[in-house]
Amino acid sequence: MSSPVSYEDATLHLIPWHDPLVDRLGHDPRSPYVETFWLPVLGPSATWLLRRVAAGLEAAPNGYTVCLSQAARSLGLGSGAGRNAPLRRTLARCQTFGMARSAGPAGLAVRTMLPPLPRRHLIRLPEPLQAWHRRWDGLREAADRSRLGGGPTTFEQARVQSRDDAMSLLEAGCNCDEAEALLLRGGCHPALTHDAVVWARTERARPAQSAGSDGAAASGASR
Repeated sequence: MSSPVSYEDATLHLIPWHDPLVDRLGHDPRSPYVETFWLPVLGPSATWLLRRVAAGLEAAPNGYTVCLSQAARSLGLGSGAGRNAPLRRTLARCQTFGMARSAGPAGLAVRTMLPPLPRRHLIRLPEPLQAWHRRWDGLREAADRSRLGGGPTTFEQARVQSRDDAMSLLEAGCNCDEAEALLLRGGCHPALTHDAVVWARTERARPAQSAGSDGAAASGASR
């Protein structure tokens, strides 16, 4: 693990940490994947910091300098930059989990893509999130097969598959927006994604509607 950053000044210079493998297979810090699976591991402050830095490095690919007190306040971490300040702990946490590393006495190299969640962290997530992650892996594998010619061969097959995947995501606890984002990330065609989620939401509501109708009918018959 890299040594902690030394803050001799009230500014910090941020540069991208290029890692060809992670950059190819990883996830944008602003993605639903990171928000869902990395957030419980990194914590909200570190996750938001990585999101902000990703946006900053997108605008300034060669790096940029931030004022520590301003950065802390923008994240809701107060304005202190002392040894035990919340921002220092957040930056140290990013280093501990391999999301950043020191780059000189007042510099930090930060990943702009986060790796897939390692198993050692995955097994510590709540079981619903573990199941959701397994489902996400299945969507990714399905997308890979599709790109290699092993996916659905007709529109109808693709529609059925997308609806099945949407239903699985809603049953795993996703809301509709999250399900759409994951389907798109998994390779579902944009033209099918919204239809699939609407269909799954309607189908999940149907038993409750039917039960309500049956109950109303029974109530009316008993009068």
